[in-house]
Amino acid sequence: MINKPGANNPADYMSRHPVPKQSQASHHLSRVDAYINFVTNNAVPPAITLQELKGATAADETLQRLARVIATQKWHEAGKDVTQYQQIKQELSVSNGVILRGTRIIVPEKLRSRMVRLAHSGHQEIV
Repeated sequence: MINKPGANNPADYMSRHPVPKQSQASHHLSRVDAYINFVTNNAVPPAITLQELKGATAADETLQRLARVIATQKWHEAGKDVTQYQQIKQELSVSNGVILRGTRIIVPEKLRSRMVRLAHSGHQEIV
C-alpha cells in the first residue's frame, strides 16, 4: 500500500475540512467549490474522446484491414493479424469509424495502455 499525502488525496480533503456551522454557510460553499475543483482537476482522469478513438482506429493498419474484412466478409483473404478476430466475426461491426464487438469497443493498439490506466485510475491506492 502506498501512502498518499493529504494534498494529493481527494478523500482526505473532507476529513481535514469538516462541515462548518450554519453561520459560516458562505465560507462552506467556497470549501465545497474548492473540493469539487480539486477532484475534477486532479482525481478524475481525462477520458478518451470519440475523435481520439476514431483517429487511432483510422491510423491502426490492423484495424483498418479488419474493418474491410468485416465489410466484405472475405475472411479467407484476411492476413494473420486479422484472423485472430475470425472466431468472433459474428459479433463484429463497424459504426462511426469504430470497430465494435457487440457493444464493446475494439481499442486500437495505440490507446490500449492509456485505456488500462484509465480503467484502473479509480482504484484506491492498492498497487
